[in-house]
Amino acid sequence: MEHTLRGLKSTVAELETNLATARAEVANGKRQLEAASRELAAARAARQQTETELRQQMAALRAEREADMRAFTSKLEAQATAANSAAAEAERLLSNKQEVLARWREEAQTLASRMEAALAEHKREVAAKGHEAAELRSRVEALSAENVELAAAVSELEGKIDDLNSQLADADARADAAAAQLMSATNREAELQQELRQMQMMLDRSQFERNRMQRAHDPLTAKYDALKKDIRQTISSSEKSAKDVEKEQEAMLMAKYGGLKPKKKLLPKDHKFFDSADWAMNKEAQKKGDKPPVPDQQETLPPKLEPMPIPSRRVSHLDPLDK
Repeated sequence: MEHTLRGLKSTVAELETNLATARAEVANGKRQLEAASRELAAARAARQQTETELRQQMAALRAEREADMRAFTSKLEAQATAANSAAAEAERLLSNKQEVLARWREEAQTLASRMEAALAEHKREVAAKGHEAAELRSRVEALSAENVELAAAVSELEGKIDDLNSQLADADARADAAAAQLMSATNREAELQQELRQMQMMLDRSQFERNRMQRAHDPLTAKYDALKKDIRQTISSSEKSAKDVEKEQEAMLMAKYGGLKPKKKLLPKDHKFFDSADWAMNKEAQKKGDKPPVPDQQETLPPKLEPMPIPSRRVSHLDPLDK
């Protein structure tokens, strides 16, 4: 009994399982059916839309075709009209062309007669030119002979020109050698001129030293130097005292006017003692009949010598030392 119940329970469980599976399959089939119905509805809507678009396109194509047909018909009519007018124009041109051809034929005959006359004239000119050509050939032959003679003369002149060129090259070489000798002589002349200037400067300096030594032994010059020394001492002391007084007065003015400096100096700084002493010494020398002494400040070196002009002749003919 229990075994039977167990078998029934297992059978019921299997049946329930099969029932659940069948229900799931039915639900899946329903879903597929719904999806297919939706797809069918969408396809019908697309079909209707496509049919509508096709109807619209067909209507547009019919209208466009009718417009093209009307345009083509009008175009054909215009072309037919143009062809008729062109045919009339062609007929008119053909008649004009025939007239022109007739006129050209007459002109061609006239030109042919003129060309025949010109050809005869040209033949006569060619015959005359043939005679002239024969004369020119004879002249060319004569000129060819002259050219041969001239070629011989030219070759002879070329030989002479080569000789002259060689002589000219020799003359150029001699001229270059003479130019080199002239350059060396010019350099030697410049060196001698420099030595001469140096000797002249030495001579002037020795003369200056001799004059200065003569003045140093002159008693009047010694007296003048002593007097000048005393005057310098007096001037230095007076300048010192003048500077001290000037500083004191400047300090007083600065204290009085609140630190402002005076615009002008109170005491003169230039004393003309040397000028008066020189004048006195010159007067005394003039009374004695001597030349006035020259102070030390006025002693100067001899002036700079200017370069002597270079003579056009060679130095060997001027200076005996060059021999």
